[in-house]
Amino acid sequence: MHKRTGCPRALVDRLHSQMPEWPYITESQDLPDGQLKPYKEPESIVAGDTALWRRAFEKYPASQGWSLRYSLRGIAGAGSDFASQANGDEHLVIIPGATTADWPPGKYRIQGYAENGNAVPIGAPPGTPASSLRYTIYSGYLVIRGNLAATDPEIDLRSHAQICVDNIEAVLQGRATSDVLESEIEGTKIARIPVKDLLLFRDRYLAEIESQNREARAKEGRATGRTIFARFTPVGR
Repeated sequence: MHKRTGCPRALVDRLHSQMPEWPYITESQDLPDGQLKPYKEPESIVAGDTALWRRAFEKYPASQGWSLRYSLRGIAGAGSDFASQANGDEHLVIIPGATTADWPPGKYRIQGYAENGNAVPIGAPPGTPASSLRYTIYSGYLVIRGNLAATDPEIDLRSHAQICVDNIEAVLQGRATSDVLESEIEGTKIARIPVKDLLLFRDRYLAEIESQNREARAKEGRATGRTIFARFTPVGR
């Protein structure tokens, strides 16, 4: 039997005093759309949206001539370069929607650099002359998502799983058109598939849709809807 011990009140008060104020924004979180991102490059944007974020580096303050420059290179050959503007010691990056509107959907490689055209390297011996310096401060990927406002309304953007579910529902409800009846599921025309098999296909595709939705919610930082169970092991075991 292990004796249960409490946490000293003084320690609790000290920990509370060190906690950030609500809403506890951290570098891994995003503020609502339209506000500056807290010290974090975006992982994805919609083409046509304004992208904006800020960065701060103790070694590279904007007030001492440092600026940030980003190079965006895409798998399809698209590329762009953009720089920050000074915001006190911080760096503010704003990419207008008119610029991102020309970026085709895809996954792009992006790198960021801190640059200064007249600085002395940190830790250099006294008397070292100033020179042009550059240091890599970020390397990752940026996903550009399509702009629905610029998409032909006649284009069907449903996933394969959603199309199959919609077609199966139409058959089960007796409202299937000739095009639906001629469509195929795994090489078989839907009109020839028995009802019991259609139900099985529907359940399978519904599960696939839910999995896709959970993945999309997770990427956007929202709750996935899955319940996570924690198992606690007694101390000493």
